[in-house]
Amino acid sequence: MTWLKRNLFLVIGGAVAVALLCGAGFILWSQKQRADGVTVELDGLITEYQTLTGRDPFPNQENIDATKMSRRASPVCWRTAGGTLSPPPPTPTIDSATFKEILENTIAELEKEAERSA
Repeated sequence: MTWLKRNLFLVIGGAVAVALLCGAGFILWSQKQRADGVTVELDGLITEYQTLTGRDPFPNQENIDATKMSRRASPVCWRTAGGTLSPPPPTPTIDSATFKEILENTIAELEKEAERSA
């Protein structure tokens, strides 16, 4: 006990040093975990990049030029096909009262059909 009283500053300094070392170890551990997470994410991105660059067609200048040529040709195709395609029918405009009546009639018909089939 007398030794502790004589070396109180040494003991307190040692305790502070141990506490600081524990804190530094915790910070080091948490940063290591964070770095491992970033490494996993980077590996995933590298894999995705390799998958995309390995696909066919690869985005090189030849393929880009071919795409531009096909985009120039598509309006011509639509104009020639436009003669064979008919425009869509116009959308009917009805007021809410008419819509409600049609909806109620449809529901009634479906209920009658369900009763007959049951």
